[in-house]
Amino acid sequence: MGRMARVAIAGATGLVGREVARVLRAGGHEVAEISRSAGVDILDGAGLDEALAGASAVIDVLNTPELAADRAIAFFETTTRNLLGAERRAGVGHHVLLSIVNVDAVEKNGHYAGKRAQERLVRTGPVPWTIQRATQFFDFAGMVASWTTRDGVATVAPLLVQPVAVADVAGVLADAAVGPAQEMAPDLAGPEPLDFVDMARRTLAARGETTGVRASWRDGPFGTEMGGEVLLPGPDARLGPATFESWLSQQGPRAAAETYFAAWQDRDFGRLRSVLADDATFRGPLGTADSGDECLAGLRGMAEMLTRVNVLKMWVNGPDVLTWFDLHTTRAAPAPTANWMHVEDGKITRIRVTFDPREITGQT
Repeated sequence: MGRMARVAIAGATGLVGREVARVLRAGGHEVAEISRSAGVDILDGAGLDEALAGASAVIDVLNTPELAADRAIAFFETTTRNLLGAERRAGVGHHVLLSIVNVDAVEKNGHYAGKRAQERLVRTGPVPWTIQRATQFFDFAGMVASWTTRDGVATVAPLLVQPVAVADVAGVLADAAVGPAQEMAPDLAGPEPLDFVDMARRTLAARGETTGVRASWRDGPFGTEMGGEVLLPGPDARLGPATFESWLSQQGPRAAAETYFAAWQDRDFGRLRSVLADDATFRGPLGTADSGDECLAGLRGMAEMLTRVNVLKMWVNGPDVLTWFDLHTTRAAPAPTANWMHVEDGKITRIRVTFDPREITGQT
């Protein structure tokens, strides 16, 4: 990955940003997280100069839920101007932007209009740049289904896409940031074209959800100008190795684990109980439990002193999920913690927790 560097990530707490930070740290690089939770507000520039001090590169993976063109353009222009201005003052030598394959070909989509405005500012800005365009992520079909679900049915546009794994995107962005500016990098896509409606159905099924899927251009965020092969990459695109099938195989156990941690932190105990099997068992340094109800009681007790669960990495291997996280409480300093769980039919059946991961991995 090149020499050791300090890299700032704008949008570090998002889907892509978290994975980019993990890849960079695994490569021995220093990461500066640019986010409101880290005390930096890119929309007004507060804290930016301090965050970029000593950085050699900035990776911009910011996103916005705004769909109206004027609002999306305002967001991307404001954040990009603030970033580039702070980078110039700090002497940052490389700005890496994540954008979208064929963003120029879809004129009526508000989000794409915002990304085009963002690209223009980067190209004409004061900092050497790399723009990495990528296709839609494997996660995207499930996200769209969640946005459009009404009365148990999700409306999904009949798009043809060539989706890519977030992990593959993160690896390419991390490599770019510690290398020289490329300007327009080769497009990045997944290994094969897929039907977006079929992706949504398979994603929901893998997660154990009963939501139906209706193929339609109506009542969704996409227009018919995105039909056909508009979203597909060109023949010279770089292809990520991960397949949708391999990603899909992880969704049931991963969804259960993600619900477990999110519901525990939010103190949503009804939702937490919904992913625990009736005969679930728990073994850990703070106690044991031998049923789903006992597990819930223990987690409820822990929640009384819990302030935050900071999930650092989640590995899925078949029905097993290993999660590495920092446990923040009112009683002590954050405790690095390993949680192993076994998932069957969408329910967590066994949980093992330790402050020493060698107890789970069998290493000494």
